[in-house]
Amino acid sequence: MNNSKIANLNILIISAVIICFEILSTRISSVIFVQNFAFIILSLSILGLGCGGVYSFYKIKPDETKIENRKIFSLFIFLTGISLILFILVVIFLSITNQFIYFFLLFIPFFFAGIIYSEFFKNFANSGFKIYASDLIGAALGSAGSIFIFSLFNAANAVLLLALVLFVSAISFLSINKRIKILFSIGLFLLGIGLTVFGKNELLGKIPIGNFPEKDFYHIYDHTNIMPDIVESRWSINGRSDLVEFNKQDIVKQLFIDGSAGTEMLRFNGNIENHDTRLNDLLIRNSTTIPILFLNKEEKENMLVIGPGGGKEILSGILSNVQNIIGVEINPDFVDIVKKYKEYNGGIYTDFPNVKIEIAEGRHFIKRSNELFQYNCFSSSLH
Repeated sequence: MNNSKIANLNILIISAVIICFEILSTRISSVIFVQNFAFIILSLSILGLGCGGVYSFYKIKPDETKIENRKIFSLFIFLTGISLILFILVVIFLSITNQFIYFFLLFIPFFFAGIIYSEFFKNFANSGFKIYASDLIGAALGSAGSIFIFSLFNAANAVLLLALVLFVSAISFLSINKRIKILFSIGLFLLGIGLTVFGKNELLGKIPIGNFPEKDFYHIYDHTNIMPDIVESRWSINGRSDLVEFNKQDIVKQLFIDGSAGTEMLRFNGNIENHDTRLNDLLIRNSTTIPILFLNKEEKENMLVIGPGGGKEILSGILSNVQNIIGVEINPDFVDIVKKYKEYNGGIYTDFPNVKIEIAEGRHFIKRSNELFQYNCFSSSLH
């Protein structure tokens, strides 16, 4: 393969990695900070790429022999991969929630990537249109790949995988024996396979939730001696869904998306006639439960819950003997978690034939549905 083809292939790979990391970092930022901070990532990435290009223009001069250029490609691709690993390690192990430190760490990979792009276009100016085409194709692949990457990895492991891909790219430019290149590549490939096998496990630990007023995670209980404990986490393009339990009580668990929009999952034995009486007290405090108390039997035919989350409103309908209950939840992770913990919640999503849960956006579901509902309920998890 000639140098031009190697360049085209590598710029495609690098663009895919960078755009995928950019999207991943918005999801990570939404967990640590409030959602508005995620929009800063776009500006930060452009700033980093631009600064990298300026650095390349003034500080790195092309080498006529092309040997030094290959070393530069390899060096900065490798440094980009290292900076990705450094970013995720520091964020997790040091629990970085300071926005200035966080965004500085995030700036570094884009800075190195800006140098790489500039060097490619500088040294392959004669085929710049091919480089640009490869860049666009790679960006498209990275954008699409970011949607599906969460099916195999959580955010931290996905960042590690992207770093491994960059290391493979860096090796391709090294002027070393082909056998050594192959051995290095095989080693990185095996690491990638291992990462894929354990891709959903929190190998490095959990990305911290920043203590902001908007983060319900820290503000469910006023008592400082009641501590939250994340039992299970799931990542998707929607964000990170956490199942949280609190000490000193055993009747309520909470589901959060990026540490916000808390929704309750109540302990229920599955017996409508003989359940824990504390449930009645908890449900009656919920404003969406009160109207059901004033409905006649013939008015309890169909109930629609938009955004049921942990299923509190679904449970209200079950205990009120509503004949048919439909819950429309946009976050499939919430539904999977509630189904998984059916021993705790009484199987409200799985064991009651009159309950049906749809994975859809609530308003779109209503628009295309021909059914009539006597009682419509918007869950508190949508706030």
